[in-house]
Amino acid sequence: MADEYVVSVVLEGNSTSLESASNRGASSQDKLKKSTQAANIEFLAQVARYQAMTAALNQTIGGANKLAGGLEEIGFEKTAELTRRLTKMLELVAGPAEIYLHLQ
Repeated sequence: MADEYVVSVVLEGNSTSLESASNRGASSQDKLKKSTQAANIEFLAQVARYQAMTAALNQTIGGANKLAGGLEEIGFEKTAELTRRLTKMLELVAGPAEIYLHLQ
């Protein structure tokens, strides 16, 4: 009878340890899942901000090109040329930004 009690206590103690370790493992997995989801959401938000910035830059370039066309049409060729040169510099920024977004 004493032997059965000792075996029972030993087995019960081990099962409690195993259950505790399983619970800690499950808790760690939940924490990892939540932090991964949070990181993914933050990454998507950053990409959305970058897309908005690139879209605004492209609109600025388009508007400046229209302005240059209008300036040229009314006889301000030098100002139109400077405006077009400015848009080319902006395109040097917009081009790589669009490539970066495409690779995401």
